[in-house]
Order: sequence, then C-alpha cells, then structure tokens
Amino acid sequence: MKKTFFSFFAALLFFSAQAQLTKGNWVVGGSGSFYSSKSTFSSPSFSQHSEGFDLNISPNVGYFIVDKFVVGLSPSFSWGKFEDNGGGNSNIKRFLIGPFAKYYFLNTDKPFNILLAASYQHGVYSFKPTTGNSSTFLVAAGPVIYLNSSVGLEFTLGYASKVDDIKNNYKTTQKGFQMGIGFQIHLEKE
Repeated sequence: MKKTFFSFFAALLFFSAQAQLTKGNWVVGGSGSFYSSKSTFSSPSFSQHSEGFDLNISPNVGYFIVDKFVVGLSPSFSWGKFEDNGGGNSNIKRFLIGPFAKYYFLNTDKPFNILLAASYQHGVYSFKPTTGNSSTFLVAAGPVIYLNSSVGLEFTLGYASKVDDIKNNYKTTQKGFQMGIGFQIHLEKE
C-alpha cells in the first residue's frame, strides 16, 4: 500500500504539467477546511472562554490580474461546535462571502508551486435561537500540486480570526489555526 501511494505521488510530481498562472486566466474551484480555535464570549454582564472547531466548505472564482497573482470572490458555509469551561455546548452555522487573493511564488513552468493566500469574508451566523453578523480573516500558505496543466490540488495551513456579533447583546471572538485542502481548475484564455 505504501509503495503504491509513493508511486502515485512520484508520478504526479514527474509527469504533471504546469498550471496556467498567467495574466488573463480564470480559476474556479473550491476547498474544505478544519479550524481549531479558542474563543472568548463577552456580553455586557460577563465573559466566558471556550474551545472548539469549525468545518468549512468554500467554492471560489478568481482572475489572474498579473502573472502568478489571482483575486476573486468566495462564498462559504461553516458549521462549528464549541464547549465552554462550564460544560455547555453550542452549535454555530455561518454563511459568508468575500474577496480573496493568492500569490504563487514559483515559476509557472513547474508541476508544483507554493502559494500565499489571504481572504476576508462577512455574512451571517446562527446560534439558535439568535442570529447575528459574522466576519472572518484568514492568512494561509502551502504547496500546490498540479495534476495536469488545468487542475491543481492545494494544501494550506493558516491562521484565522473570526468575530460573531449580536448588536447590543454579545460578541464572540475566535482565533486559531486552519488546515485546508482545495481543488482548483485553471481556465486557459484562448
């Protein structure tokens, strides 16, 4: 089994073609991520700390404004579960949308690359029976392996900050690390 996996990975590296990272090309795809964090819940009367995780699914579409630099838009859905130090549990759902930017460091003729990504999203969150505003800022980096000249597999590790706010009621701030995997299709211009 290990030998088969190693052979598959080696074939991807040696027989893959470069991606279309040049100005004027489009990219579409999506990603999934796992986010582990510590959060602080604060209201006018008290504050409390909790730990938990989020699972996130995010499609995206982007455009290379210059070689190796893409900007775009990404909606996302996340579900989180948190446990406070008093033993209470909470389930949170978020629907967000916002811009992203990615920079690819290596030359476009490589079968792999290294990327740096940043995104900001704003939207709504639900913590039954209440709803409120939510925002997320993420910075991540990692390798990209190109399966052919149009398809890339991205692996990222990053740091995210999330704020959930119910006006005049309470605010939750989360900070933590996020691991993700993405699948991107590069659309070559004619």
